[in-house]
Amino acid sequence: MGEDRELLIHRWVTGAFATPEDQRLALLAADIPCAENCRYLAIVVRVDEYRRQLNRLSMEQMYHAKRELLNLCAKTFEHAYCCLGSEAYVVVVLVREDFINPISLFAPIEKLRAAMEKDFGLNLTIGVGTHAISPLDVPESLRNAHIATRYRMVFGPGQDILYESIAMRVGATPPYPEDEHHAVIDAFTRADTAEFERRLSLFFSAVYTQSVQFGQAAAVHLLMELYRAMPPILQAECDLIGAYTALGECDHYGQQLRVVHGFGIAGMERGARRGTLDRHKEQMEAILAYLALNFTNPDLSINAIAEHVKLSTNTVRVLFRENGLGSPKDYLLNLRMTTACRLLRETELTAREISEKVGFTESRYFYAVFKKHTGKTAFEYRAGIGAKQRAPVPAKDGSE
Repeated sequence: MGEDRELLIHRWVTGAFATPEDQRLALLAADIPCAENCRYLAIVVRVDEYRRQLNRLSMEQMYHAKRELLNLCAKTFEHAYCCLGSEAYVVVVLVREDFINPISLFAPIEKLRAAMEKDFGLNLTIGVGTHAISPLDVPESLRNAHIATRYRMVFGPGQDILYESIAMRVGATPPYPEDEHHAVIDAFTRADTAEFERRLSLFFSAVYTQSVQFGQAAAVHLLMELYRAMPPILQAECDLIGAYTALGECDHYGQQLRVVHGFGIAGMERGARRGTLDRHKEQMEAILAYLALNFTNPDLSINAIAEHVKLSTNTVRVLFRENGLGSPKDYLLNLRMTTACRLLRETELTAREISEKVGFTESRYFYAVFKKHTGKTAFEYRAGIGAKQRAPVPAKDGSE
C-alpha cells in the first residue's frame, strides 16, 4: 500500500477532510468503495504495553514491527483498508456489501495475534467499532473501537474485544428493547429459569420485528452480555466461541433463540453446581472447625455434628466421603490418635491422662485403639522417641 494512499485513509478515519466532497474525492483517489450498499467497520489493533516494549525493542525495530503489523492486517482481513495510527496502533476499516458478520472476525483476529506474538513477541488488544452505512460515519466507528481498547472490555476468553454498540447502523437504526434485555440478564443472574425463558422469548420477538440483520446483531450482543454477567470462574468454563460459531450457522431466529437459550441454561446450571460446591465447602469447613474444638468431648457423635451445622447425619457422611475423609467416626478417631501421639512426644503426661484429654472415658479402650492405630503401645511409642533422641550423632570424619 502506497504511503499517499495510506495518508488518505488516515485522514478519512480521523475525519480530517473539510467537506464531504473532499472526502469523496479522496476515497476515489484511494480506490475505496463508497456505493450505497457498502457497510463499514473500524477496527483498532493496539500493541500492548507499548512504552515497556520500547525498552526491549529500539524505535527502528518497533517501527518495523508496526509496518509488518500493517501489512499483516491488510492480508488477514478481506477488503480491508489500513493505516498507522499514532504510536501504538494500526487502524483497519473493513468495507463490504451489506452487513459485516462479527463472527467472521474471530479467525483473522486470532491469526493476527498469533503471528505478531511469534515474530515480534508482541501482544495485541483489538477493539471493534460500530457498523456504519456511510463513509462519513467511519470516524464514529473508530471512536468506539478506541473505547473498546482503552477500557479493555473483555469480549471472550483471552480476547479484549468489544462490539461497542448494538445500534449497528444497518439502514435505519431500530430501537433496541433495553427493558427486555435487562430483564433477561436479571433472570439469568438470579438463576430464575422460568423467567429467563419467558423474557428471552419476548426479547427475540421484539428484535425480529425489525430487520434480520438487526436480529442477528441483537442475538450476538445478548450472548456477549450473558457471558459478561457470569463470574470469572464460570466464564473460564463456558464455550463462548462455540456459541458464537453456532449463531453464525443459524438460518432463522428460532435457531438463534435455541443457541442463546442453551448458553444461558448451561451457565445457570454451572452456577448452581458451583454454588453447591461452595456451600459444601463452607459446611465442611464448619464441621472440621467444630471437631477441632470439641474432639476431646467423649460424648461427641455424628448426631451432635449434624445438629451443629443443621444438616442430616446422612449429608454429613456424604460430605466426608466427597472430601476423601472416610467416615466421620474414622476422622474423629484419627484426630484423637494424632493428638495422643503428639502429647506422648511433647509432654510428660501418663497414657491414662492422655486418654482422658483426647476424649476416651476408658483408658483400656484407649490402649487397645492406640495399639491398633500405631502398631505400638503408648509405652513403646514414647520409649522409641526417647531412643531416637539419645542416639549418638556420627562425627563428620566418620569416627565414633
